[in-house]
This record gives sequence, C-alpha cells and structure tokens, in this order.
Amino acid sequence: MRLLFLPVGSHGDIHPYIAIAQVLKARGHEAVIVTNPYYQRVIEDAGVAFRGLGERVDLAKAAQTPGAMSGFMGPIKLMRRLVIPEIPSAARHFEQIVRELKPDGVLMHPLALAGPTICEKLSIPYACAALAPVSWWNPLDRPVMAPWQHATPPVAQCKFVIWAGRHVMAWTLDGAVNRARREHGLPRGREHFYRVNTGGIVNLGLWSPLFRGPVEGDPPTGVITGFPHFDVVRDQQQDNDELMRFLGDGEPPILFSLGTAAVHVAGKYYEAAAEACARMKRRGLLLIGKPEYGPRSLPTGVRAFNYAPYSTVFPRCAAIVHHGGIGTTAQALRAGRPQLVTPMAHDQFDNAGRVKRLGLGLRVGHARATPDKLVQRLTHLFDDPAFARAAAEMGPKIAAERGAERAADALVRAFGSPGVAGA
Repeated sequence: MRLLFLPVGSHGDIHPYIAIAQVLKARGHEAVIVTNPYYQRVIEDAGVAFRGLGERVDLAKAAQTPGAMSGFMGPIKLMRRLVIPEIPSAARHFEQIVRELKPDGVLMHPLALAGPTICEKLSIPYACAALAPVSWWNPLDRPVMAPWQHATPPVAQCKFVIWAGRHVMAWTLDGAVNRARREHGLPRGREHFYRVNTGGIVNLGLWSPLFRGPVEGDPPTGVITGFPHFDVVRDQQQDNDELMRFLGDGEPPILFSLGTAAVHVAGKYYEAAAEACARMKRRGLLLIGKPEYGPRSLPTGVRAFNYAPYSTVFPRCAAIVHHGGIGTTAQALRAGRPQLVTPMAHDQFDNAGRVKRLGLGLRVGHARATPDKLVQRLTHLFDDPAFARAAAEMGPKIAAERGAERAADALVRAFGSPGVAGA
C-alpha cells in the first residue's frame, strides 16, 4: 500500500507523521511525506520518503509572521498571511504529485486545505489527523479555544465559542478553497476547515486516551490512537556531551522550552526564566532554539542549549515549563514530570487547560510569564506534591502506549490492502 502524508506546520506537526510513516515502512507499506522542503533532511534522515510541496519556507520566518502566534486572533492571521495565499499553487502541485505517485490514500493535516479538493477530483480516499483534542470541535469535551477561558469552561460557553469559531473560519477560508475547487471543476462547498478537522474515512486523534478519552459528539470516524513520538532533529543537536554533563552535575533542573515555532517569538521569556531560577536558587535548563534567542548572561546554575531530544532530557528535570504545543505536551506527559504551561496561541490554551484539569501542572499565559509569576507558579508546583505524584503515575502509562502503531493499524484498516505485507 502506498500512502501520501500531507502535514503542514512546525516540527511538532511533522514529527507524528514521521513516526507513523516509519511503522508503515517496517510493515512493508510505503508512506511518502509531502510537505515544505524545509523538512526534507529530518524526514529523509528518519528513513522516510519525501516529496517537496511548494517553495521552501523557513520555520523561523513563518513563526515571525506578524500576528501568527498571537492569542485569540492568531489562527485568523495565520490563515490569511500563510495558508490562504498558498492554496491555489499547493492544489496544482499536489495534483501533479498524486498523478505521478498514484497513492492508495492520503492522510491530511488540519491545515492541508488544498488536499481534499485534489482527492475528490481524482477519486482518492483520504483520512484526517487531529494532532490535538481541540481539533475535534466538540463542546461536550469543554475545549479551551480562547485565552480568556477558564481551564474547565461551561458547556454552554463552549457551544457558543465553537459556533462562532466555525462561522469565522468559514468566512475566512471558504472563498479561497472554493476558488480552488472551481479551478479544478468541482462545486462549491461549506466549512472546509471544519470538515478537514472532523472528516475523513478515518479521523486519527493523535493523542493519549489518558489525556482526552472518547466523548459523545466526537467525529463518527474518530479513533484515538495515543501519541506518535518522534524527536530526533540532527541539525539542531549541539553540545550533547556538555548537556549530559550539566544534567549529571547537580539536582534536576527546571527546564524551559518554547518548542520549535514559538521559540522564534520568545520575547523576554528566557530572561524571565533565568531570573526565576536565580530567585528560587534552582538549577535551570533553557532550550532556546538559537544562540541569539537566549539571555546575554546567565546566573550560576542556569545553562542554555539550542535543542535537545525531549525524550532524553525531560525525564531528568524537576519540572517542565513550556508553551503547550501538543508535541511538547506529549513528551512532558511521557516524562512523568509536573508542568507549568505558558500558552501563546492556537491549541496551546486547550492543552494547558487539560494539563491543569488532570492535576499534572499549572498554567500562566505567555504574556504574563514574568519572573514574579514564574516564581509564584513554580513554588506552588513544587510545594504541592500532588502534581508530582499525578505526573509520575501517568508518565509510564503514556510511555507504554503505541500511538504510531495504533495509527498505522487504523490507516491499514481504513484504506485496506489485501495481500500487502502487514495488512
């Protein structure tokens, strides 16, 4: 069986597709990841087939697009400035790739808005992948879709926010998608963004059922698989020996990370982190992305590194402070360490709310993550042993899940391929 994967976004969006593709390859299938050429090396280093889609877009420049990582309006600005302008060319280029490779099916990312048009035109079945629970737009799940919402918002409020969100996203995107559909001889449609989030012959919920289990009102083809883990980025790994020495030289540090996209708009985050560690007399580990993003000077016991595999360093830290991206959240859950989540935009508010609801940590908005707030929240996190106990209990359970394997199982069942190895 040959499948095309069509992910869009940062490393946190690409990595789950790599993990699933590796499993399918081991079973004798072929999965080709079709995405931004920026990710070619990490995909091919992982032993997965790659095809570039469109021009190479540097992740730092994309993340620094004005407003793309801002609170409530971030998704709209992201769509208008990065997604919508690429829909026509992405559709044409993707059609060329599909005609050449003749796949048995396609796995869509929620932002792959040109993909369903081409699949419909060429009669190719497609599945969808929801990387974070908020993508299923289920009010009964009480998703946190705005920075002002409580960690456990009332259902009535969620129904209103989702109703408004669906209308705003349709107003923002439907015109651009329908123009592409007309170009390819297809009729107009409605709520394309909602449909690619909740549709497909199977819709993979790529998170742990311990993080968010099935809820009435979920997509009818939804399957919660567990987190597919992958975090090897050779280009970003430096000074690994020095990092390991630092981790072994004293008590477990507090780790601060903003993932691979939010790190490019960190602001004063790392300066605040270093000062908080100094005030608390705690060791700190800052994962800063690039040297220029880190503080000019660091207090004793605080070190900054560009990147490190989360699966290696998270379990060796006292607590993990992060932005709430779903990939980072998954690794923090797996490590079994208490968390302080500092959400900035997009699904991060919901992921932060779930961490708090599960008793695994606390949250404070990125813009409010001052030294005072960080000290206050971290002191609470360390003084209440319930957070560490809950995290330590959940960690091994999530680590034992086989998210990539279960996702691959679901794809094989959905697309069907009798006689192919592993089917």
